Amino acid sequence: STQARATTRAPMAGVCECGELECTEQIELDIPTCEHVRSDPTWFVVLPGHEIPDVESVIERREGFSILRKDQGDEAQLARATDPRS
Repeated sequence: STQARATTRAPMAGVCECGELECTEQIELDIPTCEHVRSDPTWFVVLPGHEIPDVESVIERREGFSILRKDQGDEAQLARATDPRS
């Protein structure tokens, strides 16, 4: 229905998932984008400039945020181990 499509496209607030524990900045995402990011436990959404190039790779840049992947190593293993969808 039109209402269901409008609901899934409506923005929702999320918190930047950068490596800074103090960061609580908000990011607006729609449900399909959230599902896309959550499809891989090593993917996260962060504000532009919040990337850590030594341990992350940007896989998509979108208006207002980036989707990144934790590269191989302890960070990627931790992300997989703590994924609630696994």
